[in-house]
Amino acid sequence: MVKLWDVAKGKQLASFKGHRLGVISIGWSADGKTMATAGTEGIVKQWDIPTMKGRGQFGKDAEGEHLRSMAVLSDGQRFVTAHAIYPVGELFGSCEIRLWDSKKAMVMRTMRGHRHIPSNMAISADNCVLASASEDKTIILWSVSDGKKLFTLKGHADTPHGLAFTSDGKMLASGSRRLVDEEREVGVVKLWEVGTGKERATFEGHEGLIFSLVFSPDDKLLATGSADGKIKLWDVVPGR
Repeated sequence: MVKLWDVAKGKQLASFKGHRLGVISIGWSADGKTMATAGTEGIVKQWDIPTMKGRGQFGKDAEGEHLRSMAVLSDGQRFVTAHAIYPVGELFGSCEIRLWDSKKAMVMRTMRGHRHIPSNMAISADNCVLASASEDKTIILWSVSDGKKLFTLKGHADTPHGLAFTSDGKMLASGSRRLVDEEREVGVVKLWEVGTGKERATFEGHEGLIFSLVFSPDDKLLATGSADGKIKLWDVVPGR
């Protein structure tokens, strides 16, 4: 179940049901009139916010597949989903990324490149670059227009989870962790230059895995959320 809240009043406006399994991801169209919810069973449902009613769905509930992440392009019509694929008899899964035309409920493009299952995705504000993270400890930057791989970003010692682009799409922040010993771990944030695929900076400070990141509107501050229960603000100047 997904619940919609009025943040200013702290009141629940509506609840949305329909997924067979848990909801793994939520996305919005740029105008805020359409919400999309992705269930781990593989179905993406669209909801019309003015009427609070469903307006269609796409995807498939397939055995051996689990939807792990979803991202909505700003036009509200195209969606990207990342799936963990488990072939019969195989212990480890692979990753398949699909670009959808939601109106036609049709896959426009399929992208493969990760060696293990996906953990998260993010799309630049101009819809040009998709970043996908995987349990193979890498991040791949993809061209949305043709599905080609631009760069593979390597440097994290564990699975990257949090991903965030700056507003101009020139920098990407990624969050993961580094094990210190059997009892301790530290959160790791890396900044990447999207145009070259080069690592520009690394920040450590959390005492747990970093799940979520977001830049301030002017891209000067980065907020990170961690399994240690803390949120930290970093003073960053992208590219320096």
